[in-house]
Amino acid sequence: MKLPGLRWLIFTAVLGSAGCAQTTQPGAVGVDRPQLVGIPAGQMEALAEAEYAKQLETLRTAGKLIETGSDIERVRAVMNRLVGHVEAFREDATAWNWQVKLADRAELNASCLHGGRILVNTGILTMVGRSDDELAAILGHEMAHALREHGREKTTLAASKELLKLASRTIVKKYENPLMRSSELHDKAIDLLLTLPHSREAELEADRIGLELMARAGYDPAAALTVWRKMASASTAKSPWLSTHPAPDARLQMLESLQPVVRPLFEAAGQP
Repeated sequence: MKLPGLRWLIFTAVLGSAGCAQTTQPGAVGVDRPQLVGIPAGQMEALAEAEYAKQLETLRTAGKLIETGSDIERVRAVMNRLVGHVEAFREDATAWNWQVKLADRAELNASCLHGGRILVNTGILTMVGRSDDELAAILGHEMAHALREHGREKTTLAASKELLKLASRTIVKKYENPLMRSSELHDKAIDLLLTLPHSREAELEADRIGLELMARAGYDPAAALTVWRKMASASTAKSPWLSTHPAPDARLQMLESLQPVVRPLFEAAGQP
């Protein structure tokens, strides 16, 4: 099998350094799946910093970036309480430059890039209303993606996926059946077998870590059920097979099953 030179060098460099690792401690919720990480952490840090700066500049230019005021102060206060407990999953994260910005956008979306760079849409604040517990569930979920380094893992997986695509396209050329020779068909098969299941698993891990994080910070973990029901109601129904997110019923069932695990942490935290 002959692959294009430059791309081959990139893929082998990434995959050659890849190995199973644990980016976090399992915590009370028991997240201990072996992870494949090949992109150097320093490279991910640089990429995240550049991407975050680009996002903020785009919002600032459009007059959509909120950096002062009661709303951003509220979000920052919730984030800081959660940050106070990240050492339960990884000690080095206590030294990260955690930061959060607010985007004046109605979409129900939030994100946290590698290293703790958070962006929250105002649509999230509209949805959670006055409930800081629900806001903590959203922020805890996004922060969990960064703690677990899902972005770094996804980048490694993307290189693996591309290599598999190149290999499959080479192999299927021998088939005479046009359907069997369809590169689109094989790309979709790889998505279904590799990428999408991984994305759903990452989402469930973020749910679990986020749930424990909010409980340790003194936010009622039952609010995670409320907020994800709201998110499910606002989302277009899709088959869990073809979605990068888990089915709402499966997500809620898991969160419900973990309530007895994290409730003692919440009760021990008391009121700040």
